[in-house]
Amino acid sequence: MTPERKKTIAIVIGTFLIGVLIGVLGTGLLARQHYNKEKIPHDKEIRVSSRQKLLKKILNKIHADSIQEKTIRPIIEKTLDDIDSIQTRSRREGIAAIDSMETQLKPMLNQDQIDRLKKIYKSYRDGLIIQKKKKKK
Repeated sequence: MTPERKKTIAIVIGTFLIGVLIGVLGTGLLARQHYNKEKIPHDKEIRVSSRQKLLKKILNKIHADSIQEKTIRPIIEKTLDDIDSIQTRSRREGIAAIDSMETQLKPMLNQDQIDRLKKIYKSYRDGLIIQKKKKKK
């Protein structure tokens, strides 16, 4: 075999192996992302843990001493409470907007179109309701 032929064969084999590697890794990552998406917890303990991590991160980044920490901590906690309130309100408004859209569009669509529309926003709307119910617990 000539050196050019060897080089061509090596490039073809290398390209094939890279394609297989990308395919395997890509499929694995997509599958992992899909399955982990269903397992994402939305319950209060996770939010409390995240809040505490964020609070500690802020205090560490600004190098707050103990006196400053006592003053700063309530401000940060109030801000985090405000953010939770905004998110709750946003979920309610999102569900109301979806319901309003359905009511407005229903007279203009045939049954098949209505069914397709419901499929489009069902997961979004159901996700908001599930998060809202879990938050109440």
